[in-house]
Amino acid sequence: AIVASLLIVMLIYLIESLAFLGVIDWSKLGLSQNSWGSLTSLGYPYASAALVVGIGIIAVSAIIGVVIASYSDGIIYYGGAARVANTLARYDGYFPQPFARLDKRGIPIYSVILVLIISVVYLVLLPSFSSILGIFVDAVVFSYAPSAISLAVFRKKFPNENRPYKLPAYSVLAPIAFVVGGLLIYWSGWTAVWISMISVFVGLLFLTVYHRRSKISSNDLLSGIWLPIYMIVVLILSYTGSLGPLAKPIIPYPYDTVIFIVVALIFYYFGYYSGVKYTGKGTLDSEVV
Repeated sequence: AIVASLLIVMLIYLIESLAFLGVIDWSKLGLSQNSWGSLTSLGYPYASAALVVGIGIIAVSAIIGVVIASYSDGIIYYGGAARVANTLARYDGYFPQPFARLDKRGIPIYSVILVLIISVVYLVLLPSFSSILGIFVDAVVFSYAPSAISLAVFRKKFPNENRPYKLPAYSVLAPIAFVVGGLLIYWSGWTAVWISMISVFVGLLFLTVYHRRSKISSNDLLSGIWLPIYMIVVLILSYTGSLGPLAKPIIPYPYDTVIFIVVALIFYYFGYYSGVKYTGKGTLDSEVV
């Protein structure tokens, strides 16, 4: 089901991309011929391309689709983020206890309010939907990329656990997944990178300060030190690379991408060995999940 859904989505995006290439009219869009980079200056490239060739219904459908998709995704992630804060407080002890409370309908109301405040802050500070989208993509990828390291660590430390699905060749696929996730963040551009990284740093700073009152030990912090170091390196490479703010990048393309791949691999194994050597008590130490 997962593979089928991915293939269907890939097919839809491929058809949309080919259709876009077929209808684009540079002169009517007010852009130079083949200036693909300037397409980002258009608020709605797909809808704009459809309008200039007289296919208004496609433009309207595209905008309606974007609104519906954004609303549905927003509802899903809003509720998910609130549950994350609730879980961190209730089960992990990494968040203040008020966020563990549920109202009579089972809603983590304080967590919902927190997510609302954070969402409003981003909406006020960021100038456009496209800028929010880049940061959102970075945040999602950044939250999933370390799971490749977690997979390798769990397979190493708990080789005999019962697994409904056992990923083959994980020792090869896991580092590739981590590198690809890092590249997606790096290729999103300097603005999205620095805002998303600073946002994560704020969360890490909170956990560091709060750890004296929570279940986070110094051993936990030391075992996870690779992550903030990795984030700092990503910021440096993003700033000095071809997608950074510098008119003349210190590290031009494609050397910046090659260097990033090497650096990501180094931090993959940094995180992997930190996890393998971790001596804290986790769920799998006491029970089978």
